[in-house]
Amino acid sequence: MRKPISITIDVGNLLWLKGQALASVGGTVSGVIDQMITEARHGRARPGTIRSVKGSVRIPGDDPELKHAKDDMRALFEASLSRSLTGPAASRAARGRRRAPRG
Repeated sequence: MRKPISITIDVGNLLWLKGQALASVGGTVSGVIDQMITEARHGRARPGTIRSVKGSVRIPGDDPELKHAKDDMRALFEASLSRSLTGPAASRAARGRRRAPRG
């Protein structure tokens, strides 16, 4: 038996779920979520899981040849570098802590 619910998720996660649904036979977002929960409850991984949001990029109409893309990416990267680290990320970086390899 299935029961309708309402959830609120990040836009990027919704985009990923929609991609998963499109890639599955007769897939729906509800079906993908239900299957993921069922597999997680039984300790199974999902082979063939799509990890990319390929096809979700929109080419700007005013720059169809992406002549300004390099400048835009550089500006985003520089803005990212200019942010100071705070919170847990800063303390991990200060300690030089690395994750143990999986597997």
